[in-house]
Amino acid sequence: MYDLITSSTSPFRAARTRQILSITIHWWDKPERRPSFDGTVAWLCRPETTASAHYVVEDGRVACIVSPDEVAWHAGDGGDGPGNMTSIGIECNPRGSDGDYATVAELVRELRAAYGDLPLYPHRHWTTTECPGTYDLDRINQLAATPAAPQEEDMTPEQNRMLVAIYDALFNKKGSPKGDNKSIVGGEALDDLINKGQLKILKAIDDLKGK
Repeated sequence: MYDLITSSTSPFRAARTRQILSITIHWWDKPERRPSFDGTVAWLCRPETTASAHYVVEDGRVACIVSPDEVAWHAGDGGDGPGNMTSIGIECNPRGSDGDYATVAELVRELRAAYGDLPLYPHRHWTTTECPGTYDLDRINQLAATPAAPQEEDMTPEQNRMLVAIYDALFNKKGSPKGDNKSIVGGEALDDLINKGQLKILKAIDDLKGK
């Protein structure tokens, strides 16, 4: 998961009139120039900018500065070039850490889910440039093709109530004992509450025990 930042917008954008057909990978700048995430966003969003992109990405952070449903001038192939007109531009941290790759790949996976199986191109596919340096597009493709790890769903209000009751019975001794050594919580046997909550409740209890 990454933090999506939408507080900055590049003024250098236009209505999209052609179908999205690809994703273009860029890097912010050469690593030796020490570019930063915030500096790249600020530069692309300044009033006098002459370039833009749809996203600026690093490990755990994604800034969307132009909607992918609009044109961003990132490819360097002219006002009507296919790079600018049909591609989504992603500016990547040039340091290329594992986290950078993972976040770029997650974004690519989401864009493909929304717009189809878009191929990746390096910036130099569209114009003469070193960009995106040593970025490995095959690695991004491999990571993007890996299904995202499932996120555990939040517990329902009823499951939360069960968890609080079970916690009180186990740790605060608020349940009333029975002859068969089962605690009664709100009129329900503790074992019955645990069975209702199933594995999610049990996992939460294990987490609480470990604290």
